[in-house]
Amino acid sequence: MVLFQEQGFKDITKLKEDDVLKFFTDWRKMGHTDDYIKRFKAFWNYWMKINRKQGIAVIDIIQDLKPKDKESSFVWITKAQLDDLCKYLNEEEQLLARFNFDSITRFPSETFGLKVENISENSKGEVWVNVPVDICDKNTFSRKFNLVYTGQMVLKHIKDKNLKQGDNLFGISHEYFNWKIQRVAKQLWDGKKSEGGEFFKKI
Repeated sequence: MVLFQEQGFKDITKLKEDDVLKFFTDWRKMGHTDDYIKRFKAFWNYWMKINRKQGIAVIDIIQDLKPKDKESSFVWITKAQLDDLCKYLNEEEQLLARFNFDSITRFPSETFGLKVENISENSKGEVWVNVPVDICDKNTFSRKFNLVYTGQMVLKHIKDKNLKQGDNLFGISHEYFNWKIQRVAKQLWDGKKSEGGEFFKKI
């Protein structure tokens, strides 16, 4: 929605089919992925549905908007599988694995670019992460979200390590961490593919 607004479309619900097709054609030419196509289609299907319930017909402007046929494969693990993996990691490695499971940060650039100052707790006890624009990948934006699973773990980590505002949140090597969890995943699930279509050992 922000990207459309930046191109002068102030009301996204007034978009026309030509506007959408041109936008995503240009988006692909710039080398971006099809992730936003799927998200926009989900939004527009929702928009048509809620209007239909009110007797309002919204034109289907996404009929010819299709992501590429071939989907990329990835490692998908469940919470139970994560728990099994963490049995073979030390305390900080466990936190990092669980943080990646819980958060929407890109690994390693955003995850390892986070500093203590990017973590905050509100009056409700919710722990929030602010991903600043200077550590974002070229295809992502500055964003803020709360940790529903690892919030208190992160606060305890900061306290136990006596970390200051300008310190990096995680101090271990991401190359070593990758090597470690891949080795553990191979031992646990060698030869098996995850629900995401990729072998567990390539986590």
